[in-house]
Amino acid sequence: MRIGFMGSPDFSVPTLEVLHNSTHSVEVVYTQPPRPKGRGKKIIPCPVHEKADALDIPVLNPTKFNDDEFEILKSYNLDLLVVVAYGIILPQKVLDIPKYGCINGHASLLPRWRGAAPIQRAIQSGDEKTGVCIMQMDSGLDTGDVISEFKVDITKDMNSKQLHDKLMIVTADEMIKVVDNIKNINLTPQSSQGITYADKLYKNESNIDWSKNAIDIYNTVRAFNPFPLCSTNINSSPIKVISCELFNKKTDKPAGTILSDNPLLVACGDGQIINITKLQKPGKKEVSIKDFLNGNNIVIGENIFNN
Repeated sequence: MRIGFMGSPDFSVPTLEVLHNSTHSVEVVYTQPPRPKGRGKKIIPCPVHEKADALDIPVLNPTKFNDDEFEILKSYNLDLLVVVAYGIILPQKVLDIPKYGCINGHASLLPRWRGAAPIQRAIQSGDEKTGVCIMQMDSGLDTGDVISEFKVDITKDMNSKQLHDKLMIVTADEMIKVVDNIKNINLTPQSSQGITYADKLYKNESNIDWSKNAIDIYNTVRAFNPFPLCSTNINSSPIKVISCELFNKKTDKPAGTILSDNPLLVACGDGQIINITKLQKPGKKEVSIKDFLNGNNIVIGENIFNN
């Protein structure tokens, strides 16, 4: 089959690779446009763009599908469009171009966690399971009929990077199965019950609210690793909290009180305690609490809530 691929981040790369290595032909790849990154603001193509260049597949970067872009896509005479984390909403006229339509790999068990950040929101909400759905795309936001589903456990210590890396491989594995069998797929409408939306992550969410329950703080720290990373203030300076643990004791101290420096224990709003295990100062590498204490003092009894 003649296939077009649409994707942008590193999550999408394994699916592009498995399609390229299959008996099908990837005729064109669409990604979001290259953007400035880093301190030097150098224009950098996204991971899928870089991979497509390495595989010698033509790459296009439209920001929207006007009449000209529509005709260009149509000229490829595609049998199927495969979409994984493209980041641009496709109009119905694009979905109607390929012979077998457009299919999308989405990192959740739909209809739970439609939208932009399903991996992070699943961890933040304390979900014990998530997975991947391959769906037939329609004009809604992740509302299409489901073709294939694969469930994955979320372990209690798993962060978003670890879950992301697992799900991107599962997505590729499930996608090639569907593509190989596209003429004989079965469609299952999504349930009207249990619909949730995974809003994209905002940096202003990353400041730890110590008045919350310890389990909520713990889940958010895991969910926001590696981006945007949770933060708090220690000695009136912003510090990134890379990882933490639930501490099996209670306290009557106010939320945000530092109870100990090694281990670094902080009181939460429900009387439970968080043990911060790794920190990162601005512009520095992440370090253990032991290494952090080599050059920094932590005042036991200080309250870092809204500090």
